[in-house]
Amino acid sequence: MVFQDDVMTEGASNSRPPLLKGHNYGFWKLRMKAYIRSIDERAWMTVEEGYLAPNKIVDGVTVSKPRSEWSTNEFELAKWHHRAVNAIFGGVDSRQFSYIQNLETAKEAWEALQVTNEGTKAVKKSRLQLLTSQFEVLQMGEEDKFLTSKISF
Repeated sequence: MVFQDDVMTEGASNSRPPLLKGHNYGFWKLRMKAYIRSIDERAWMTVEEGYLAPNKIVDGVTVSKPRSEWSTNEFELAKWHHRAVNAIFGGVDSRQFSYIQNLETAKEAWEALQVTNEGTKAVKKSRLQLLTSQFEVLQMGEEDKFLTSKISF
C-alpha cells in the first residue's frame, strides 16, 4: 500500500534513492529499479545477474586478483556494482538496513529485501491460496452456505 506521505516526502529524484520503510515495499521496488537503471543499465545488471570480484589462478588455486592487476573492464564493472550497492543501502531505513548490512553484493541485498518483505515463493503461494479461499467465502451467497451445510451432513 502506498501512503500519501511517502509520495509527498520522497518525490522523484535523480540524486536520492527512494526510501524503503517496510510497509511500502511494492512501491519502493519499482522505484528503486528505475532509480538504479537511471544510474546505468550496467548497475542494474549487477543486481539481476550478480557481481563477482576479479579472480586469477595461481598455482592451480583461484585467488582474488589485486586491484593493481584489474583491467579497465573489471574496474568499470566494479564501479557499476558499487553504485548499485550504494543505491540500495542508501534507500532503506535502519530496520531494513539491518537485514542487509553484512551482504556483499547488490544481488544478495536485493534478494534479501525481497524475501524479508514479500516472503519466499512458497510463502507467496500460501498467501495467494489463503486470499483465494477468503475471496471464495466472500462470494458465497446465503443459498450456497445452506446447500453446503446440507451436503456436509
